[in-house]
Amino acid sequence: MKVARHVLPLTVVLLALPAAAGAQSASQLPGDLGDVVVGARSPVVYVPVTAMTGATFATTPPQPTGPDAGQFTLPVNTCAGATLPAGASCFVGVRFAPTSTGPKTASVVLTDPAAALIAPLPLSGTGVAPPGAGPPGPPGAQGPGGAPGPKGVPGLAIQATCTTKGKPPKTSCRIVILPDDVAATSIRVRLVRAGTAVARGSSRREGRVRLRALRRVRSGRYTVVVSFVADGRRVSGRQVVRVR
Repeated sequence: MKVARHVLPLTVVLLALPAAAGAQSASQLPGDLGDVVVGARSPVVYVPVTAMTGATFATTPPQPTGPDAGQFTLPVNTCAGATLPAGASCFVGVRFAPTSTGPKTASVVLTDPAAALIAPLPLSGTGVAPPGAGPPGPPGAQGPGGAPGPKGVPGLAIQATCTTKGKPPKTSCRIVILPDDVAATSIRVRLVRAGTAVARGSSRREGRVRLRALRRVRSGRYTVVVSFVADGRRVSGRQVVRVR
């Protein structure tokens, strides 16, 4: 089953930035793409950039710069060549694909046609080790010609992104099973903190899973415990996530 990649909603508060001399001013919230499994890639997250005064952006799409620039891409950029009246917004779509574990940072600089700085857009994310990998299967029996037996069942990984929003607050997690061609069904999810389950939920297939709160869910780090059925066997794994 090929998993459809969706754009995650990004709740932002636009912050007014002081205008540099000779440049228009703009505003944006830094692009934090959260935790992503090494070797996988995040969904595209759209970060809005709002002109505080009239602004015309450079027609050349900007490229990420900084120590980890190669691990961030901009597959979508509606700001390139856009002329915005004051208060209007354009969007930069950012994707994070870590090649190693640990925090990663980069930035994108938006300019006007005169190459004057308008606004730097900080990017960040954290590469995490693949969780929930299953052990390799036992080797097959050697055939008459001495050929090796079949390979064992490959390991699987879980990628989870959780959000809490609304009043009263409701928590949901987007669950993706890697590799993409695995057909995962009967998904069960628990959100755990300090060894205690604070929310749980289930779904027939991978994707958005809405959780029922058992205790108040606050912003911070949690462990998502996921179990599912794949190829006729139930598999479980866990991943550390940051609930926003």
